[in-house]
Amino acid sequence: MPSLDPLLDENQFGCRPGRSTTHTLIAVLHKWMEILDKRGSVCAVFIDYRKAFDIVNHNTLLGKLKKYNIPLCLLKWFGSYLSHCCQHVKVGQLFSSWKTLCGGMPQGSRLGLLSFIVLIDDLRAACELHKFVDDATCTV
Repeated sequence: MPSLDPLLDENQFGCRPGRSTTHTLIAVLHKWMEILDKRGSVCAVFIDYRKAFDIVNHNTLLGKLKKYNIPLCLLKWFGSYLSHCCQHVKVGQLFSSWKTLCGGMPQGSRLGLLSFIVLIDDLRAACELHKFVDDATCTV
């Protein structure tokens, strides 16, 4: 994270030091108030990526990480982390059977969150875009 953080979009919040939900809300509200102070009107679009972590393409993600000059040994380690992942679900004292994941990101891990924000880091729009992990707010 220390090598990635300075390279990420400044409007990407969540899963980063000093960029919590509160910081996101302050940034969005500040933008809206700035527009309203100039007698403008605010139009906002709220985006929630459906099944965001389930549709991550591993090759695309590894390619983007490579562009950030992540050392090859870390890329190989991360690639092995993503391949042949298995998971199961626990409800109370009961466990489901193990299933091998064909794609996507293991959820509940810090690496899953970081991976997703790297994946969407280059998402740009013709509006002010504030991103919070797998949600985005576009202000026009």
